[in-house]
Amino acid sequence: MGDLAHAMAISGGGVISLVGAGGKTTLMFCLARELAASGASVLATTTTKVRVPGADDARQIIISSDVEDVLNRVQGAGVGGGVLFAVAREISSQGKLSGFQPSVIDSIAASGAFQWIVVEADGAAQRPVKAPAPHEPVIPESSGWVIGILGIDVIGKPLNESNVFRPERFASITGLSMENPISAASLAKVLAHPEGILKGCPKEAAAVAFLNKADTSEVVSNGRKVVAFLREMKCSLLRRILIGKLLPDPEIHEYHNI
Repeated sequence: MGDLAHAMAISGGGVISLVGAGGKTTLMFCLARELAASGASVLATTTTKVRVPGADDARQIIISSDVEDVLNRVQGAGVGGGVLFAVAREISSQGKLSGFQPSVIDSIAASGAFQWIVVEADGAAQRPVKAPAPHEPVIPESSGWVIGILGIDVIGKPLNESNVFRPERFASITGLSMENPISAASLAKVLAHPEGILKGCPKEAAAVAFLNKADTSEVVSNGRKVVAFLREMKCSLLRRILIGKLLPDPEIHEYHNI
């Protein structure tokens, strides 16, 4: 396994769902490529919407709204290892791929066609952090891991629509007033709260937080503050927290068990 999978304590195979904001799509393809490079068969997909993959992201794109057709086409597609697909239901008017219902992904997982399925299971309109609406996130029940991601560089920026997707929900969960600076404590709250980023995480799934965009020592230090607040809160939801970045190349600076 590579650096991302090792840091996230991911092994053996299964469904990995990505939620939150600040790098989900990048993480999906980085993790899928890493898993495929180890010789595993990998499917990348979504339960929401995702940009059309580039040539480096996916060898083939299957687009079908028929569940049986999808299952027939993916059966055996992962044989031989090292195969990466991006699967979606249809191309939306926004030029993105529109994804499957979680039950379809559960069926693909049960088919055994792929060792790994990496799912973008949330939307955030390209904001660095979010708080979910009642219908979000959209996590398949078969998920063995749920990775909650946020852009840690948002600390110090005002709580508003420019920096937070669904800022009113964020304010309600964290107690932070609109336009006040986003703090490490507020990010810890939105990670630990049952209505926060990891809302709907299956009981048997391992929940991991990835504090992304830690590009400087100051931002890494802010990430450690989030970890400290989560420990003070005795957060039982999270198993591990990573501090790192995905661009220009994935790099995990450190990780902490909770």
